[in-house]
Amino acid sequence: FFSSRRRHTRLQGDWSSDVCSSDLAVSLTGINFTDTFPANMTVHTTPNVVNGCGGTLSGGASGNNNVGLSAVTLASGASCTLTLNVRASVAGTYNNTTSAVAATGPIAITGSTAGATLAVGLPGITKSFATSPIVVGGTSVMTITLTNTTGSAMTSEIGRAHV
Repeated sequence: FFSSRRRHTRLQGDWSSDVCSSDLAVSLTGINFTDTFPANMTVHTTPNVVNGCGGTLSGGASGNNNVGLSAVTLASGASCTLTLNVRASVAGTYNNTTSAVAATGPIAITGSTAGATLAVGLPGITKSFATSPIVVGGTSVMTITLTNTTGSAMTSEIGRAHV
């Protein structure tokens, strides 16, 4: 009845949930769910909310730690998607689960929850010297290596404070 697909990399990413009315031969009305994010995970300063479900959006504003939909109507077999940008302020693993999705009409029903895990990584840095020790006044080559283990491009997250 309800599925979730969340893709997160770096300290920010996309949050996406799909709502579908798959096993009933009638349209559902009053569909609703909420998602309170784990600690340190919030809606990005540029939320880029795309609500393909209609209804009423709650949360989902910059800095919020939640998002939800209510008053959604779906025809039998239909689905819709809500997406927005989120970010985490601390590297780690975030397990995130929505409330159970529910509908009020034509009969009141409650579906399942949806969960996904967000793995948040940071750039890595190492430093080495080609020759160590050296004599006073000697020369060694210093190498600083930045690594990105997140699986996506990191263009703005690495700054002077990291090096």
